[in-house]
Amino acid sequence: MNEYLPPVWRHARKNNTRWLLYAIEKGYINPIPETGKILNRWNIECKEHLNPFGYHYIKLYMHRTWFSFYVHKAIYAKTHGFIPKGKELDHADSDLSNNKASNIIALTTKQNLKKRRYKPKTEGAF
Repeated sequence: MNEYLPPVWRHARKNNTRWLLYAIEKGYINPIPETGKILNRWNIECKEHLNPFGYHYIKLYMHRTWFSFYVHKAIYAKTHGFIPKGKELDHADSDLSNNKASNIIALTTKQNLKKRRYKPKTEGAF
């Protein structure tokens, strides 16, 4: 199925960051760090979808397979490369729709939990 891919990428389906960097390198997508938007290979803005937690993502058809990439991870990958080991990405101003490069920071899990803004909903739970 993926015989035409370089050996490094054949077994990388579980590592979405590698596929994201591959898509950027080969020109399938072009993240714009200043605006927080992503352009496709024809320089048309990609349609952003919203997951139940409020994060924006895009869908990309590449090598006969659909991939989903979070917009903030694509912007970070364009500006910094891989996410450092043991780090998580976070929005500095807690606004999940603000995906500009200046707003995305890498934090440890401990730092991210201290900054966490999520409060469980108890209304209507019973």
